[in-house]
Amino acid sequence: AGSQGTERAPPLAGIGKAQKIDYLIEAVLEPSKIIKTGFEIETITLEDGRVFSGLVKDEKDTLRIVMPDAETRVKKADVDERVVQKKSLMPEGQHRQLSPREFADLVGYLQSL
Repeated sequence: AGSQGTERAPPLAGIGKAQKIDYLIEAVLEPSKIIKTGFEIETITLEDGRVFSGLVKDEKDTLRIVMPDAETRVKKADVDERVVQKKSLMPEGQHRQLSPREFADLVGYLQSL
């Protein structure tokens, strides 16, 4: 399941062969350090003051904003400002919820892909 891409994250298929263990560990510890092209978060401010942050997909006259647990569509004509962030959709600090063994298992799993 994790090897297939989603709209929220790039595919992991082949990452274990393509990347060294140092890269895999760093990606878990610091998810915003290197963000794959096309998966940058944008902050969209509308003319009415509403603000949305997420992955933005261009759909003709609208923007679809994909957030971690939801998505919304806004008309391009209603957008006041659009700014690319240097932040991953993957939250920082996820590794703190893992025991050392679970962290090692996660890195081992990524290496196996």
